[in-house]
Amino acid sequence: MNAEPASGFIKKLQKDFQILSNPKQHTFPAPDPKETIDYIATLKQNAKGFAVISAKVINEPMASDHRPILVELRTAEKADKIFRMKPYLQNPVGNGITVMWETTVPAYCWVEYGTDTTQLKRARTIVDGQVVCNNYLHKIRIDGLQPGQKYYYRVCSQEILLYQAYKRCSAIRRSRPSVSLHFRQRIQTLYCRCL
Repeated sequence: MNAEPASGFIKKLQKDFQILSNPKQHTFPAPDPKETIDYIATLKQNAKGFAVISAKVINEPMASDHRPILVELRTAEKADKIFRMKPYLQNPVGNGITVMWETTVPAYCWVEYGTDTTQLKRARTIVDGQVVCNNYLHKIRIDGLQPGQKYYYRVCSQEILLYQAYKRCSAIRRSRPSVSLHFRQRIQTLYCRCL
């Protein structure tokens, strides 16, 4: 491209392309870079499903008259590969139960549950005011269940591609099919069947 970041050409290019490299890092001339005229970009329509982990100019003054650029990406996992195992129920104590499952990628997860599949409530794990996420093993407690009542639930996992302070980049939400459970407080036995 050989155009500076503030040039009309780059501004026009950014209407359809997303620049992935860091335009604040100089690339030319290679022995002592003072300008940014090299970029790595992608079509904006293709910019979903991955996150930029790092972007840097390589300290290599001899290979070319421009410094090389390296952009490290993390791509989203395919939907059918996110769940390592189906959810399982644990700790039926009091008027509640814990739903657990594993994912193959770090994820933001929650459980949707209720007595009617069209009006499900959402449960998440919150510790010290923050939602617990970016884990592979997920454990969410559902309390306030009524003995003898049939409940439906499903687990939902949204892959986290990049997790930093004040920034979260995630892929499309994935969920397991609804399952029903029958809660009995005294016997502490749960019956589940896939719908």
